Amino acid sequence: MAGISAHGTQLYWVDAPADFAPANRIGEVTSLSGPTTTVDTIDVTSHDSEGWREFVAGLGDFGELRFDVNLHPAYADNNQMALYDDMIAGTQRYIVIEIPEDPNWDPPTDEYYFWCPGYIIGFEISAPFDDKLSASLTIKLSGVPQHGSAPQEGS
Repeated sequence: MAGISAHGTQLYWVDAPADFAPANRIGEVTSLSGPTTTVDTIDVTSHDSEGWREFVAGLGDFGELRFDVNLHPAYADNNQMALYDDMIAGTQRYIVIEIPEDPNWDPPTDEYYFWCPGYIIGFEISAPFDDKLSASLTIKLSGVPQHGSAPQEGS
């Protein structure tokens, strides 16, 4: 089975998971990486252990989501500066990642979603003299990550 194209992946910054809609889409995303999900380990080795360390799973961390955009600060419809404003205000919202459908699979797949509450913790503008104006953003995800065929209220 071949991989699927990432082209068409969309990001939404919303008050509630089911609010994802074109009006909440983050425009001009050129790349994204993350989330960087990890689970801590807790060493439970004791004198009764059989010569090997023993571990149990600890707290999970959905980590961070990083993405780059072609920056258009005066164009409100792309919601880029709303993210900056939310960073300054410390506003928590939900990030929704929409993975595009793949019509080449048999049977074809529908869109798939990941969502989690988070905070904007980084907004770095880049303005080289010989390239495009861009920004790199970082969202610190907080809480329980969810995934499925459509974002759900109360998740």
